[in-house]
Amino acid sequence: MRIQKDMQICGLPVSALRRFLRGLVPFGGFDTQDLQRELGLDEALATSAIAELLKEGYICRHPDSDGRHEWGVNLKLGALAAASFTKPISRKRLEELLQGVIDRAEENNANPARAAEVVSISIFGSYWRNQNDYGDLDLVVETRVNEEWLAVNWAMAWNLNPRHDLVRALAARRPHISITDMPPKGADLRRVWSKGYGRLKRPARISPKA
Repeated sequence: MRIQKDMQICGLPVSALRRFLRGLVPFGGFDTQDLQRELGLDEALATSAIAELLKEGYICRHPDSDGRHEWGVNLKLGALAAASFTKPISRKRLEELLQGVIDRAEENNANPARAAEVVSISIFGSYWRNQNDYGDLDLVVETRVNEEWLAVNWAMAWNLNPRHDLVRALAARRPHISITDMPPKGADLRRVWSKGYGRLKRPARISPKA
């Protein structure tokens, strides 16, 4: 994800929100008071921001059963934690990044000990526009947990997040790769790779899941 310093997400300054998200890494969730305190918001503004983040699919109810955290971060917002104020890149570089993600997906899927596998890779955003330079490589990656791995590791699976680890491996710390599970509403989403078929010569336009 490429961002600009004056951007806002649901009325919140993107730079402050990114800093807040990076601080959540050890905890995995937060409550409304955390957002209010860390971003210096009053109660009404924090409550309003939470409602907008929830509505737009940036956050979800946290599954933490002990009630320590109200909200969990979806990949759509989680990508912001890794975002940077990066410069535009060329079409050639964009293609290189895409092929790298596909190569890593196929390498992962070929590993019998994999915890999760990639089912499909789709693209939205500037990739489909004819222009001189581009922002990020915006991807929607569908994954699923490897049932054979789960059968062996079920006792500790509750404390692991195979999808999160796989997405991080696919991105490989490249600043221009942004991976989410929920593209923006109305996005021109096209599938470019599928398990069992490989890279598709004719990308298939698909409808984002509601």
